[in-house]
Amino acid sequence: MSIGMGRHRVGLVGRRAELAALASAGDDRGLIVLRGRSGDGRTAVLARAGAEFSRRGVFVLGVPGAAPGPAWDRFGVHIVLDAIRERFEDLGDRPRLIEAIDALSQLCTEQAYESARGRARLATALGTVFRRLGAIVVLVDDADRIAQPVIGLAAARHAGCRVIAACAEGTDLGERADLEIKLGALSEKDSDSLLRQSAGLPVDDALRQAMRNDLGALYGNPGTIVSTVADLRRRDRLVTVHGHACLRDPEEPIALPPGHRLLVELDACGPAGQDLVRLAGDIPFGVDEIPLLAVATGRSTAECGRAADRLVRAGVLDVDADGRFSVHCPALGAAVSGHPSATRRLHRAIAGHLLGGAEERPYALARHFAAAGSALPREPELAERCRDRAPDTSARWYAAWWHAEDGERRSRAAVELVRRYVRTADYARLARFVAEVPAGELDPADLAAAAALAALCSGRPVAGSVRAAVTAGGPVPAAIEFCDRWFAGAAGRPEEFTVGEVEAAFAPLRRSPVLPTIERGARDIEHALALRDLVPVLASVLGADFGPPIDGPLAAYHEVLTGYADGDWTAALSAARELELDPRADVLARQSARLHAAEMCWWREDKHAMAWLESVPVEDCAFPALRARVDRYLTGAARAGQRVHRGGHGTSCSRSRARTSERLVRRSGNQVELSLAGQVAGGADAEPALWLTEAAEPAQPTGAARRAKRSRQGSGRVVPDQREDLSETESRIIELIRLGWTNRQIALAVRMSEKTVAKHLTRLFAKAGCRTRHGLATSELAGRPQARGA
Repeated sequence: MSIGMGRHRVGLVGRRAELAALASAGDDRGLIVLRGRSGDGRTAVLARAGAEFSRRGVFVLGVPGAAPGPAWDRFGVHIVLDAIRERFEDLGDRPRLIEAIDALSQLCTEQAYESARGRARLATALGTVFRRLGAIVVLVDDADRIAQPVIGLAAARHAGCRVIAACAEGTDLGERADLEIKLGALSEKDSDSLLRQSAGLPVDDALRQAMRNDLGALYGNPGTIVSTVADLRRRDRLVTVHGHACLRDPEEPIALPPGHRLLVELDACGPAGQDLVRLAGDIPFGVDEIPLLAVATGRSTAECGRAADRLVRAGVLDVDADGRFSVHCPALGAAVSGHPSATRRLHRAIAGHLLGGAEERPYALARHFAAAGSALPREPELAERCRDRAPDTSARWYAAWWHAEDGERRSRAAVELVRRYVRTADYARLARFVAEVPAGELDPADLAAAAALAALCSGRPVAGSVRAAVTAGGPVPAAIEFCDRWFAGAAGRPEEFTVGEVEAAFAPLRRSPVLPTIERGARDIEHALALRDLVPVLASVLGADFGPPIDGPLAAYHEVLTGYADGDWTAALSAARELELDPRADVLARQSARLHAAEMCWWREDKHAMAWLESVPVEDCAFPALRARVDRYLTGAARAGQRVHRGGHGTSCSRSRARTSERLVRRSGNQVELSLAGQVAGGADAEPALWLTEAAEPAQPTGAARRAKRSRQGSGRVVPDQREDLSETESRIIELIRLGWTNRQIALAVRMSEKTVAKHLTRLFAKAGCRTRHGLATSELAGRPQARGA
């Protein structure tokens, strides 16, 4: 794993339609206005257009409208003259050009701008210079930065030059243009390409998704993508893992970089603008509540109203038909939100004003009351007034607990809040809550189960204060004991666990007092537990009361295994890279993830397969049979067999590890691998007869293996029974695979999700006896012989 990342040159991406529009105008003279928002790539498009004109032998004069010049030079004459002088040696023989330049230079004075006659003479002299230049292309970047750009542009246009002027939205140059081209957002495909170019490496799927989600509509803005990647690199959040650019700390949101246009606009609005963004990013906050913010913060309504208007015009805030504000993108909110306590203080101030009785706004009071949480002093009467009016969120339930009367009501509220956190997979808040709840408000068994579940899902052991509260000098609860053993295994000291132990530990979190009887899928649950994948085990034990974690090491490892099994290998490899960067990750789960990643990379012919494999040492591997299988793929069966023999009979391979590996291989259904695993288990077991008998049985080829063999030996004709088994959807998917389409493109074409497409591909791989898209495209299922084995 490499950590360092260098800077990379970024060129123009996309904009094919805009460049084609510029080229289609041919040699027509006139004024073309290229309009776009800040960061939309106007400068890059101008540069590419200029390069194309130069390639065709046309002289191109670039005029930077943002270049420094005297404030009184409203026509930008100095900027034009500097641009001409810089290219003078390239102009060749231009009769009387020097004479025209000298005349214009002498006329361009501050006094000339003070009279209409002086300005007219300046415009005439400027036109003369352009006529002496001849039929050239003039590219004016940031034309709107010139005080009065129309005079100079018109002079060049009337002199017979082709003028392309780039300007920002909100200027009136388009009204005078012969052609106006508007730069919109990049397509998602082009944005992905620009992201990769900015990172200088293939981009991890989690990084791509985080950029898409946090930047929102700004993910189509080239300048925002490039500057955000640069800021992530500057803050050491962009790192390299096995050849892919990855995001460090993916649970932390991506923020807009300092100096971004939207942040500049926000800074110009002062504290009033900051407060508006904090509120709009936290709860539904409407135009009609601006007076409440003003009174609560000691500002005037006019000041807050002006700030809101400016933020909406600038695109910092969006407003819907109901007058509700929202922040333009999550990355903007992340850049300004600061500590959550600052936002809670705002809600407290507004709720305090409403409680004063000056205004009767029960719905507004309920929302701000819920969002303020513990920032408001406890008031049981207030909880009753707001309970049914606040939105049904975790914040409302927390406020209900905080303000509830001591005793049974407060205890019931605590229990409901814990169950809500578990049901909504909000394990970070659950961990904070169990550390905050006073002793005695939750039954020790409930508190222990909640604390253990939060610890497991977050990858952080139970805090000492919580442990002391649940033990109180007595025996350690089952949930805490399970959690301790689990983290001991994570540190490299694995233990065997049973589903019954999980049931006993987390039973208090179920609404039903009766534990479920796990029958259907019991074998899969046991296999998951043997692989230390706790998510499906908890889901089977807690049922609908359990929300699978969406972040953290437990979730990432589960994604590795499910992605591997479902054929969503992009997601699985991304999760494996996430585990590499997460210091909380389970050592044993990381080993398993690395081995699965090595196998997936091998099937995909990815050069990083060996690096993944070698990151799991032979001598201290918890999954020797799995490692041997991958090693056999990568380095040859003979060498792998020797390693398994050494690992199976050495001191580092414990009985539990051998049994875990055997369960894993048995799950795959591959008899050859099962035989190998049986040898390992037999060598480690005190009574090896059963293991070695099974290992000695001749391996039988699976159906997929037989099909693969038949495909390799086939003559190229279609095998009727295989083709007839295909559904219309499967046939269509194979056709699109042969055309080189991605899962996303196929999903759009056949109107299903990418996950469903991946599952179809997994089944098709099994039918064709292959493991790659190329193998499927060249298999007998596709009507042609397979060119090479999977």
